[in-house]
Amino acid sequence: MHLRFLALLFIVFSSYFTMPLEAQTISKYYIGGGGGYSFKGEIVSSTETYNSTLILMQGGINLTPSRVRFPLILKMETNLGISNLSTHGARDYEWALIVGFETVFPLSNKIALTASISTGPGYFNADIMKQSDGFIFSNNFSLTVIIRISSQGWYLKPEYRFRHMSSFDFRLPNYGLDHHFILLTAGVLFGDLPKGHR
Repeated sequence: MHLRFLALLFIVFSSYFTMPLEAQTISKYYIGGGGGYSFKGEIVSSTETYNSTLILMQGGINLTPSRVRFPLILKMETNLGISNLSTHGARDYEWALIVGFETVFPLSNKIALTASISTGPGYFNADIMKQSDGFIFSNNFSLTVIIRISSQGWYLKPEYRFRHMSSFDFRLPNYGLDHHFILLTAGVLFGDLPKGHR
């Protein structure tokens, strides 16, 4: 099993490094939106698990305007989460504004892998024992696949995201909340760099 996985990694990355830069479509900007659900949430009591449905808007700016193997993207996002818990009589919620960096691994003219880290301030109102409500930081690690679905730059982006929320001890208790998300966003890539630009 391990050998098959290593062989797959070798095929993917060897095809990536042998593909000419001119064959890659690299964009200057992207903007999109979407959402998803935490398939694994934080256990907050013997009977309850904190899960969240996220709705998000995001955008990115390519910080490496020349054609390079590892484009670096400045990523910005705002998201609203609706919890499965109702500790105040109505559904609890969360909100965050996050900024981070994303690197892109083009596999073809239409498909690319990305990895990103991001963090930013936010707020959540759930009344639970593990984490004080109010101000929090949202820290995220994401792996995605970007799939171009049209020549106009429209894309779909399935995403796995790990998120850790905590208050950095500004408010106690501060045990932190961990979530694993599956997300799907759609949007448009634009400002393609010219073919052959280096």
